[in-house]
Amino acid sequence: MNKNDIILATDDNQKDITVRDVEGWIKDMEKYKENLAHFIYIRLYGRYLKPFDFESEVYKKSYKNGFSLMANCCLLIETYISFSVSGFMDTKDKSERCFGLFFTTAKRLSEFSHNGLSKDFFKNVRCGILHVGETRNGWKIRRDGLLFDTATKTIDAYQFSQNLKHEIKDFSERLKIEDINSPLWLTYIAKLENIIKIA
Repeated sequence: MNKNDIILATDDNQKDITVRDVEGWIKDMEKYKENLAHFIYIRLYGRYLKPFDFESEVYKKSYKNGFSLMANCCLLIETYISFSVSGFMDTKDKSERCFGLFFTTAKRLSEFSHNGLSKDFFKNVRCGILHVGETRNGWKIRRDGLLFDTATKTIDAYQFSQNLKHEIKDFSERLKIEDINSPLWLTYIAKLENIIKIA
């Protein structure tokens, strides 16, 4: 396969977006600013969260799983930071900082930024899922109830994922109104160019 034909995302109309498409958009950012801004949403949502939004009663009852949903959310948080924060092109050895940054800037998940919760979440949810296949120190994952019950340290994975989806959508909308020479756009384009380089 030609590198230019590598698929980077699939849009809302099931059209594949290739390396060639994104390179063309970057070359004429003024003209394709909206395409580039929307691209981050469809890429991240499509790769990390869309599979869990599948509308099927059989799927919901027998296959949908809060644990795997939270695992994807944790992966997505680090990836999102690499697109939106300068200096995080690669999050290796910066994972805990990613979660701290994310929760202090995420409007829809800000309750995790208080009283050391972002560090607690990182160690006991993210690292627990990644390293031991289980949450630790009393943290629980469910798919019903409150977004986060502080008394029982229980997260509703579905609500968490929906809030995360909207954070990504908000970022896409912010790109649409920001100047393409802003620090936000410079960080975003640098990450896109890196993806193209390693594709």
